[in-house]
Amino acid sequence: MRRAKRKRKGLSKRFPGGAGMILRCVTAGYLVFLGAAAYFFSTAEHRRLLNFMSAVPHWDKYFHFCAVGMLSFFVNLALSFRVLRIGKLPFLWGTWIVVFMAVSEEYSQSYIPGRVFDIWDIAAAASGAIVLGRVGMF
Repeated sequence: MRRAKRKRKGLSKRFPGGAGMILRCVTAGYLVFLGAAAYFFSTAEHRRLLNFMSAVPHWDKYFHFCAVGMLSFFVNLALSFRVLRIGKLPFLWGTWIVVFMAVSEEYSQSYIPGRVFDIWDIAAAASGAIVLGRVGMF
């Protein structure tokens, strides 16, 4: 009797053998790293250590673009680039999730003393999520 071949789904189709679990761990680790960086930047004693970064104009916008963009790439990869279609337009689930997280984190800064809500940080984060989130599809 011949067994039917089981069709692989999600990460196991794209990454056979356990690489999907490694990818999920890398994504979770990167998310923890970003959380630690957000905490690091929000404490006054650590911000003084980062004065050297202010020599680069708009360094925080570059950081938002790259950090959130890489997170979007990892989350989309972990979700196997699942697509949400609104009409004929395709949107990646991972990108939506990461942009929501970035907007929430930026909004929460308006309640933290010493931090400032900046719409341009959201624009940089969303741009990074959209651009770098789609890189893995090619």
